[in-house]
Amino acid sequence: MTGGATFGLIAGGCHNAWCWDKLIPELSRRGHRAIAPTLPTDDPKAGLEEYASAVAAGLAGVSGPLILVGHSMAGYYLPLAAGRVGASRMVFLGAIVPKEGLAGWEVAADNAYANAAGGRSKVDGEGRLVVPPDLAQEILFADADPDSAQWAKSHLQAQGSGPMMEAFPAGGWPAGVPSSYILMTDDRITEPAWARRIAREQLGTTAIELPGSHSPFLSRPGLLADT
Repeated sequence: MTGGATFGLIAGGCHNAWCWDKLIPELSRRGHRAIAPTLPTDDPKAGLEEYASAVAAGLAGVSGPLILVGHSMAGYYLPLAAGRVGASRMVFLGAIVPKEGLAGWEVAADNAYANAAGGRSKVDGEGRLVVPPDLAQEILFADADPDSAQWAKSHLQAQGSGPMMEAFPAGGWPAGVPSSYILMTDDRITEPAWARRIAREQLGTTAIELPGSHSPFLSRPGLLADT
């Protein structure tokens, strides 16, 4: 794998390192290394600091070019993690893009798809978001094959709300680190029109568009690796 990059793969809400299991070998076949840090997903007290620290711990000791990919909710702390690990690029995958001084839920307030999905989810006794299997099938894994979708639904976790409730800190964006945005044209959580706009307005880039719904690492891992 001489000359390849290392990809740090950061899972979105209700997911964890397991969700990248199909993408990692695809990246390896293309000459790259990939590492998926374990996140404090179901910890109701974990906030931006704990998530960024978990990413940094999972990627400790990595040398050479490091590209961080943040899916969905992970986009909100992706820049914080990128600054910690010295990333060479950030890739927002169907993700929220932070704004200084605003909490994640505020930035996503005009993303109609995410708000509708949140309204149909449940909250457990610790205040964590829980996505029922039928809703997960519809909004997360709509285009995955039945076996993959069932496997993913069996691994979903309750999601602590901390990362979305804290304001993104001033100075939290690493200077000089370029960004890319990848959206999915049939995404039922991150509205494609919304993603196009935030890629343009907040990142100054044109989003790369892939077919399919919210979880291409499950339904189209080869295409995502190529991208």
